[in-house]
Amino acid sequence: TIRLLGELYGLETRAQELTKYLKGIQTDLDTRTAKIADDQKPSVYVGGVSFKGQHGFEGTEAGYGPFALIHAKNLADTTGQTGAFNIDTEQVLAWDPDVIFLDFNGMPLINEDYQANPAFYNSLTAVRSGKVYSQISFRSSASNLETALADAYYAACVLYPEQFADIDPEAKAGEIFTELLGSNPYPDLKEAGYAFRAITLGE
Repeated sequence: TIRLLGELYGLETRAQELTKYLKGIQTDLDTRTAKIADDQKPSVYVGGVSFKGQHGFEGTEAGYGPFALIHAKNLADTTGQTGAFNIDTEQVLAWDPDVIFLDFNGMPLINEDYQANPAFYNSLTAVRSGKVYSQISFRSSASNLETALADAYYAACVLYPEQFADIDPEAKAGEIFTELLGSNPYPDLKEAGYAFRAITLGE
């Protein structure tokens, strides 16, 4: 798609550079994660995923892009569903994922639900052990590829710290944004509260 657009607009060289860069990112993520044995991977759940509007903790996704890129053990992949969907949160409780990621788009609804039902969330091991982390929303009316790639690196740094010890996720996000957008909005996102970080529910 990038190459085709490049040809249409007479920017073939730039399109080739972008294609090469994106292939490099995919190869890097794949090389670091493809051979990690399943029993060495923490189980992971993503909540607050947007589709046809905002969703709370129940909004998740099978084949979630950032997880797929890093071969994460996404529990939603075991449901037989495809794409984004609402899950019965009792199922998440039954899974009791090792690590939880939450999309900032869903955080207002999640925090509202947390105030009404703290016992549910505090029953989750990941919540009690401080293993709840952010994902910057990459889907509104369209998917923002650069944000999804930055999310993948951050998730990888959390899930596989040994394999990604040399990566600073904020610096990597800046590199990806600059390469694909020509500028780096990450500092502005961070200032607005949308940073890669651990999340404390209710705050």
